[in-house]
Amino acid sequence: MHHSVIKVDVMQPIPYTNQNFYEIVWAARLEVFRQALEGGAKTPFDVMANLCCLEQQFMLAAESLPSTTGDGTSYLNGVVRLVPNPDSNQQSPSTPLYSFNQPLTVVVQHCDDKVKSIVELGAGYGRNLIELRHHFQRPDLALIGAEYTQSGRDAMEFFNASFPDLTPIQTAFTDHRLASFPFIPGKDKVLVFSCHSLEQVEKLPLDFFVNLAASAEDITGVHIEPFGFQAVPRRAWNHSHYDHNAFIRSKDYNLNMWTCLEHAVREQAITITGVALNASFAQPENPSSVVVWKKCTA
Repeated sequence: MHHSVIKVDVMQPIPYTNQNFYEIVWAARLEVFRQALEGGAKTPFDVMANLCCLEQQFMLAAESLPSTTGDGTSYLNGVVRLVPNPDSNQQSPSTPLYSFNQPLTVVVQHCDDKVKSIVELGAGYGRNLIELRHHFQRPDLALIGAEYTQSGRDAMEFFNASFPDLTPIQTAFTDHRLASFPFIPGKDKVLVFSCHSLEQVEKLPLDFFVNLAASAEDITGVHIEPFGFQAVPRRAWNHSHYDHNAFIRSKDYNLNMWTCLEHAVREQAITITGVALNASFAQPENPSSVVVWKKCTA
């Protein structure tokens, strides 16, 4: 990538929301993928290594414009600037390297041989599912990438078309705000997971996990999300909880995931089988927590 700007085609500027931000940024990353393929990338991991290399050197900053009416709304115009990363003092390696996503370990741990479908809610461009496919090497295991953005779904289809596999990633539209999951195979044993995707919706519907549990006869959920401060009474907060809460509110990120989980437990829809609060500080201001649940059986 030799340009300082990636331009994404948009018919007209769109309001700056978390969802629209990713619509633009996934489209910019898809352009990086296409250039990597044209440059001789041989595998999905070669393609993603080019992105990792780029993001070590630059931050992808979606340009925003103020509203012409002065109502305070910002708009995205499809311009993504490559801003030099102040934390990177290294030149691009001659051979880009790809690092596997360590948080996926917990997903792997909960996928036994009886699981027939893995569903990711908010799959982005499909990175996690491509890694899981490589790990499991199971042609009988359906991989479903549920994603809000069209550009994210386009990127998953790019990988399907560019690197044909016995287990192509199935793509589906999802909107966390609807709490509807028609793409989940109801008769299979299903493992559903999310990784910093539910965070994008400030308030999930209260019945989100009730509906998710009802989507299949046998379903387990694994969520790697920044909900840690929500699960601790405010009277017990320390500085990190206050800092995390402030960051979440500044981004309009999620504030009620734990409340929705507790509601699903009270409704006897799920049983929470594991919780690890602030398990990873890879993003210090937005630490990841993990919750695992199973559908309640009669």
